[in-house]
Amino acid sequence: MAKATGQEIDVLRKTPPYQWDPGLKADSTQLSRQQAAHRAAGLLSGEAVVIGDLVT
Repeated sequence: MAKATGQEIDVLRKTPPYQWDPGLKADSTQLSRQQAAHRAAGLLSGEAVVIGDLVT
C-alpha cells in the first residue's frame, strides 16, 4: 500500500480504516462535517447544502 500510494508506512499504520454501512447508506453527519471543513478551508462557496435533504 505504501508503494502504491507514495505514503510512508507509519502514516498508513496511523490512519484509521474506513467503515462502511452494510447497506452503503451515506452518513449525513460525516458529510455535513466534510462540507463544513471544505467551506472553512475556502474550498467551497455558495449556499450550503442541507445534507439531510439529500441522504435518506
